[in-house]
Amino acid sequence: RQHGPSVGCPPHPRPQRPLAVGAGLLAAPARMSLLNGVLAALQSAAGTPPWLLPLGETPRPDDCSAGGGTPQYTGEGLSRLLATISKDLDCVVQGRSLRHSAEQLVESIRQATEALVWGERHDGTFFDIFCERQALAGFVAALLAPGAPQVVRVQLLQSLSILVQNARRDTSFYYLLSGGHINTLLAGQPDLRDEEALAYFVAFIKSLALRVDDDTARLLVDRRVALLGNFRPESFPLFHQAVRLATHRDHMVKTSARAALLSMLRIEQPEVRSSATQATCVILVPTLSQRLRDSWCSASAALHALDGEGLRDALDGEEDVLGLLNDLLSLQIPEVQEAVARLVLATTMLPMLLGLDPPVMYDDFSEANEASSQDGAANIIDVQVNTEADLTCWLGDEQEQEQATVDVARELASQMLGCGMSETNKTD
Repeated sequence: RQHGPSVGCPPHPRPQRPLAVGAGLLAAPARMSLLNGVLAALQSAAGTPPWLLPLGETPRPDDCSAGGGTPQYTGEGLSRLLATISKDLDCVVQGRSLRHSAEQLVESIRQATEALVWGERHDGTFFDIFCERQALAGFVAALLAPGAPQVVRVQLLQSLSILVQNARRDTSFYYLLSGGHINTLLAGQPDLRDEEALAYFVAFIKSLALRVDDDTARLLVDRRVALLGNFRPESFPLFHQAVRLATHRDHMVKTSARAALLSMLRIEQPEVRSSATQATCVILVPTLSQRLRDSWCSASAALHALDGEGLRDALDGEEDVLGLLNDLLSLQIPEVQEAVARLVLATTMLPMLLGLDPPVMYDDFSEANEASSQDGAANIIDVQVNTEADLTCWLGDEQEQEQATVDVARELASQMLGCGMSETNKTD
């Protein structure tokens, strides 16, 4: 098991030396017979050790008892354990010295988590005790405490992720989401400078995002903030954290965050969809647009400097951004598609195309030009925009400029996608 033997279970003895059977000494049937005999002897001597079980199987907690007949976990024992944890976490929040060592506190939290997971399968009263002790509020307060030991913070994040994934009863999962404790954690600023803490934090975000649905996700939206009209990150803290980490430099972190935000964007509950869409349009798409410009600038600089490694890094960054933009567009959310058209096409691609030399020209598919294209030569339209100043004079006031810029960007995209590409490439 990941954390060693369960509490109250005597460790199973391992053989002092590895068992080996020479392939050239015994025939195949004899080797199998010998190995089966060794396995049977080990199983009869002390039960099936965990390290001999098939992958994915572990002993059930109620089958592993200290005295052979008493279950490992009891409600009374869990209540005492949570009381001890609560006192130590209060010391963490108040900045006082722990009553026990940080390692002992970590072990107590781990044992309580195991007991709660066991209770979800065998005894629903265990989670009731967790609620009565208000342990979740204590976990969140300790996570946000600036002086919390790093090992304690990591264990708390791991425990929250485990509880979210293993809350089988609807009442248990609703309790975790209600009360505003999870929103308090996500809207706060936990110390994530440690890589292990960051990894468990993004794992918690991903496990929570993949677990919620239309009924439960709305519990994570702050309606009071959402009703104010203008988007604020605190209206949907879970989605905002996923957006914030979607462009992280660590590949594992950004991959998990992107899986979380794409999953939440698929939720069709009106309040959830509205908050997630606003966050995407206001925060994520502008960030991706800026990242795309930065990648192109880096690629240009690397190309002029004949820096092959720098060019590869810049193109990898471009591919990463375009991949996420493609995922967003594939969701078919009109507001997100409009934001991508305005910010990526109009403000990123079009200004760079306008600065090309020679100027941008594309085929005119009007009937007049089609009539004069019998020789097969490409027809070029007369209107050529060389500079942004020409574009400004041509378009008029700011509102007309914005709309016309979007229209031109869409037309350019349409022309570029129509140049002999396959249907699959057109979709991409």
